[in-house]
Amino acid sequence: MITNDLELLSAQARVQVIQAMLAHARRTCTPESFQDQAKGWLAEWQRLDEEIRGYLSTPATLINPTGE
Repeated sequence: MITNDLELLSAQARVQVIQAMLAHARRTCTPESFQDQAKGWLAEWQRLDEEIRGYLSTPATLINPTGE
């Protein structure tokens, strides 16, 4: 669960890395190998996306009322 903006930035950076790995793998791997590798990355991307959406859909005052 993302609890602050620093964790948000980290999750967003991780999504970018996953996207880059998928883009590279789809060009360089065999279809079978790509499917095996992509499953885990796609699951992680989905998990991170859900966390990011949850954090961004909650007003900042409810997450961190002190503004820190």
